[in-house]
Amino acid sequence: MMPAMFQKNDAATTTDAEGRFALTNIEPGIHVFSASHSGYAPVRDQGFEVPQNGLANYRVVLSGGGTVEGIVVHDGETKSGAMIQLMGGPEMKMATSDHEGKFSLSNIAPGSYMVQALNMSAAMTQDFSNMMYGQKVVDVEDGETSFVDFGPEEGTVTVSGTISGKRGGMTTVSLRREGGPRPEDINQFDFDATIEALRYAGGSQDILTGDRDTYTIQGVRPGEYILEVISIDMDMSNPAAMMEMASNPPIPQRQPVVVTADEPAIFDIDLDEAGE
Repeated sequence: MMPAMFQKNDAATTTDAEGRFALTNIEPGIHVFSASHSGYAPVRDQGFEVPQNGLANYRVVLSGGGTVEGIVVHDGETKSGAMIQLMGGPEMKMATSDHEGKFSLSNIAPGSYMVQALNMSAAMTQDFSNMMYGQKVVDVEDGETSFVDFGPEEGTVTVSGTISGKRGGMTTVSLRREGGPRPEDINQFDFDATIEALRYAGGSQDILTGDRDTYTIQGVRPGEYILEVISIDMDMSNPAAMMEMASNPPIPQRQPVVVTADEPAIFDIDLDEAGE
């Protein structure tokens, strides 16, 4: 499933003074219907059916939706100017954290979303190793406010280690709980699948570039995980290369690990020796 912003529109219109609208010359069959208005949560119906006679009456009820508020904390410091991206459902919303690291997004349709905080200074220079402050899953309900804290949660630990052996120009290190889908099995164009996979992540992934060979994953709850490492050579500024990797994701090298609250969580991995 392609993200909503990349899908083709068969027809578009605006409502009149009484809220009525008409879409014409629509082929019979199943379509995706969406409606949006400033100050309301967008509506999206992926099973909108146009019958053979071409006539379909549809009543749209808009609501205020929910709100997502949060704070960006990284390495013990609040981060101002971070770009906040909320993705999933009918659209993508963005905000910027204020001088206290706080942010707010409103008029969000009920559902599950991925929220990520980005270091804009690192993004402008394509410094991938310092670009991501964190990724979280948030569940939004109509009329409710959900809170997202990008700082380490109480009861979590930091996992670190060294990656040795032959590496590519960019190495991604992450933790996945047992039962979660493998990265290579996830359809990268399906936001719902990506969001559900993120629920199994242990903390935020780390990206190593250049000569850096030590990784740090913050906010990991004690438990059993699979340490997964992907090391590749690819021009991240090349859209064609990015699409190719999304369509044919590389297979990580894996190592089972156990994280405890009372012992240092240090796990080294040699890419020349690690198995899948």
